Amino acid sequence: MSSRFDAESLYRRQILPALEPLKVAQKKVQRYLLTSFLALGFIVFYLLQNSSALNFNFGAYSSFLVPIGIGVFVVARIIVNFVAKRYKSRFKTDVSSIVIKSFFPDSTYNPGKHVAEDVFRNSNLYSNYNRYNGEDHVKALIDGQRLEFSELNVRYKARKSDRNVFYGVFAAMTIDNTAGFRISLKPDYAERYLGRFLGRMGQSISLGKEDKLVELESPAFEKSFAIRSNDQVQARKFLTPSTMQKILLLKTKYKDELAFSVRSNMLYVAFHSKKNLFEPNIFGRVYSYKELQELCLLFELILDLGALTKDFVGKSSRSSV
Repeated sequence: MSSRFDAESLYRRQILPALEPLKVAQKKVQRYLLTSFLALGFIVFYLLQNSSALNFNFGAYSSFLVPIGIGVFVVARIIVNFVAKRYKSRFKTDVSSIVIKSFFPDSTYNPGKHVAEDVFRNSNLYSNYNRYNGEDHVKALIDGQRLEFSELNVRYKARKSDRNVFYGVFAAMTIDNTAGFRISLKPDYAERYLGRFLGRMGQSISLGKEDKLVELESPAFEKSFAIRSNDQVQARKFLTPSTMQKILLLKTKYKDELAFSVRSNMLYVAFHSKKNLFEPNIFGRVYSYKELQELCLLFELILDLGALTKDFVGKSSRSSV
């Protein structure tokens, strides 16, 4: 998989100059963070010495030092949140937009919006959630196909539990002529941890009536993904040995969990992530070349999965003529 543009040249010629003004904003965030930590440290120190854990006496000043410390901490945290928000917003305007436009020339970027919940729900990849938020919405046109993606934070929150359902980048792309064909590939935790026999048994019980488990002749692929489809024959035509090898290669390159589905002339792709790929760092480099590579890789994976799906649709259309 070759890069669709020169990421190194992009970073050197456009990203690095845009990062220079952001270094000042980053230092400002760091200063206010340090102030809030010092105020918090003072409060903790005072409480410890007041409980005889430490033998230190502030004397007459003790009646107003703690309120002052609390006040400094609260004000510093408010300023940190405000300054950090401006810092991140400026980064998205000056840097993220450059990366997106370089990769997707015919695109629009709205940092404050996200993929609509009904689009996420239509993918049928995730369920049982009651919190849906996101940001960094991108809409693009790729060879006549509409593409949109954004960061999403999807959770299930109850009185005694708060679990992550999906955190990462979610993409949706139009794929013509898939008709009523449905297929989904999700991380196969059951077979990975319970083994092939017990994992298969658990998957079969939980599948429901809509789509059925697809069995393939690739243990490595089935260990990585639980495959479900409404058409066993078409599913096997879609997941040829060559296609499965390409998908496993994409999964290996991305490293984190990957899931996707094809439904109602749409391709849905979900990339789990441990961090926000569209935001700068508070400490260290504002934005490194490695981070740019990670974002470009994700963009390439979206397009590669779209190309694989369109290739299958094209072959199916020709064979049916």
